Amino acid sequence: MERFARSHDAHELPAQARYYRHLIPLEGPGPGQQYGFEVDLDACTGCKACVTACHALNGLDDGESWRTVASVHVGAAEPYQQTVTTACHHCVEPACLAGCPVNAYEKDPVTGIVAHLDDQCIGCRYCVLTCPYEVPRYNADRGIVRKCDLCADRLGAGEAPACVQSCPNAAIRVSVVDTEGARAAAGEGRTLVPGAPLSAITVPTTTYRSARAEPSSFLRPPGTAGVPKGRKNSVGGASPGPRTPRASGLAPARPTCPSP
Repeated sequence: MERFARSHDAHELPAQARYYRHLIPLEGPGPGQQYGFEVDLDACTGCKACVTACHALNGLDDGESWRTVASVHVGAAEPYQQTVTTACHHCVEPACLAGCPVNAYEKDPVTGIVAHLDDQCIGCRYCVLTCPYEVPRYNADRGIVRKCDLCADRLGAGEAPACVQSCPNAAIRVSVVDTEGARAAAGEGRTLVPGAPLSAITVPTTTYRSARAEPSSFLRPPGTAGVPKGRKNSVGGASPGPRTPRASGLAPARPTCPSP
């Protein structure tokens, strides 16, 4: 805090820092913790400013996207359509890392960020098959796979990721996640949002929150008791909603290994 105060007084902070400092942790993760995205669904309008900023600030190729926005049907007392922004979930047990035959992925032991090593990738696309959320994307022009790295360089310099900086409603933030808590939250048949794969497969660290209507459609599998209305909750659990999201980061579960 003292170092931050000195930097502030000396005008050494980035010009836009006042808009996003409250959206990123002031301190890094401790033992048993890691970084993870946190999304306020009630604030997400589906404007895709996050998608545009991610593309521009990371210098992505035409047609390449590391963050997407999809819609899901929420089976509440009064059903509604919810826009959901999503990117890599920087899982506790990343299937992309486990499925790569050339070790082109690494999970940072301090931050928990799952990074792809472009110069080591051979373009076999096994990670595309093993990730249940279809996050890694094959770039045919480069002949390799690429994906979100939570803007690790920016976080290391005290700046927010591109998507966090760009959201006009501050719907996206980076928080410190307890890994054991994430494992516990991934149990009981929960999913990130309705239609997504079971969280127990890879233990994703993204947290979705909403205070709208009947949160039982997010929190619990069909047929179980709900929770009181108006209470802020993490998104998880299955939903009877008929819509299945297809955007990267929300893909339904598929076989976790390629055919021989």
